[in-house]
Amino acid sequence: MMTAFTKNKKAKTLTLDYGTKMKVVVSKSDVKDAAKADLDFSVTGKNFISSKSINKNKTLSKAEKVVQMKFVNDGKIKGIEKVTINRRVGKSYAGQKAVVYEYTDGKLVKIATVKVNKNGYVSFKTDHLGKFVIAVY
Repeated sequence: MMTAFTKNKKAKTLTLDYGTKMKVVVSKSDVKDAAKADLDFSVTGKNFISSKSINKNKTLSKAEKVVQMKFVNDGKIKGIEKVTINRRVGKSYAGQKAVVYEYTDGKLVKIATVKVNKNGYVSFKTDHLGKFVIAVY
């Protein structure tokens, strides 16, 4: 599939649609090796930070909404330099500030601050997969 995508002169992006919750967008310019590209962007449905821990955390406890994403595959994305992850947090949060964190070694590392778009999605780019937390303020 990636080879066909990269050879299609009209195609600029490939979108993997996860229904209403999430989309992963791959730009043709970010595909470095179509033969080795891994398109498994599966996420688990399980939270990795408990509600109790969120309430105790100085940063997350102030958020109006916290969304957790744990990708099944962890680490560098094979054959692709980076992807854009679009995660729905809800239209009611449109225009609000969202902070994207990576959860590594039990700590939150801030990777982006963005606005929730009019459709209720938070978008951020990453060159690897793992555990991500979106906090909407």
